[in-house]
Amino acid sequence: MDLIVQRYGQTVMNNVIRAEYAECMVAVALGSGWQLTWQEGWEWAPWDCEHKTSGARIEIKQAAAKQPWSLDTDQTQSIPTFDIAPRTGYWPREGTEWIESHGRAADLYVFAYHGLRTDADQRDPSQWIFFVVAEADLPPGQKTISLNPLKALAEACDVSELPHVVDQRLRTVGTLKKDMQP
Repeated sequence: MDLIVQRYGQTVMNNVIRAEYAECMVAVALGSGWQLTWQEGWEWAPWDCEHKTSGARIEIKQAAAKQPWSLDTDQTQSIPTFDIAPRTGYWPREGTEWIESHGRAADLYVFAYHGLRTDADQRDPSQWIFFVVAEADLPPGQKTISLNPLKALAEACDVSELPHVVDQRLRTVGTLKKDMQP
């Protein structure tokens, strides 16, 4: 148990652990109608979370102001950026062969940002803000997006508002990606 707490009980997490944590945090906030793709054994899915009934897909991206390598310094805060690069394809659930499919595979993107540098506890969902953006609203072909352009695309919400905002944004999406051919 000490090893688990040592690795996962940190108030400031490294990028890999924080990414997994953010995915779980968003899925829990959205409720039982949603599940993470890895829960069904699809570790390398091109999206992170899927609605059990509609098949709507969400890609979850995260960034944080405080990093474990800068805990003891007053390092200048970098501009948070999120990966939104279109992909060339993906491995299907059964993982047998690469499916060529250019573009972004999710219907919505949830961008989670932890902006605190003082008293930061990245395990606390109330310290995060979220931006929910329809994939179609992201700049075509762009590989990354930073916080200020996100603020122009969507209003920030907190974790308690996230399910409502996701539902609202999904209503603006025309055809879901699951209904499109790869």
